[in-house]
Amino acid sequence: MTPRKDSRNFDGQKGVTLKELTIVLILIGVLAAVALPRFSNLNADAISDAETLKSTLRYVRTRALSDIYTWQLQVAGSTLTVQRNTATPTSYTIAFTTAGVAAGTTTFDNRGQPTGTLSYAVTGYPSSPVTITTGTGFVP
Repeated sequence: MTPRKDSRNFDGQKGVTLKELTIVLILIGVLAAVALPRFSNLNADAISDAETLKSTLRYVRTRALSDIYTWQLQVAGSTLTVQRNTATPTSYTIAFTTAGVAAGTTTFDNRGQPTGTLSYAVTGYPSSPVTITTGTGFVP
């Protein structure tokens, strides 16, 4: 008598086990976690330049609020110049990592109110442009 073939017997069939499927999914997840940041369009240098611009705008506004003279911020090329507008102006310069910040000049009076350029485009910065609120000089 020959043994009866059970319909639940899977001998000889090939397939993927749950263990193999889990390992493949874990590998895909690890590769995605490593590869996606490399291909994202966020530019670290542009983010750094935008944050430098924002913090310097806030600094200049704060200095102008505590002074009788106006303070000015000027962007030209890859440099940012801060100047105290007196009879003998004093200034200092900061270098940007890139030349991706749009040129412009903003002046703050002793009430912190800005005049001049109120919006600076930063190439590669996801939240571009960096803006200055008209009446108050607030930089978000």
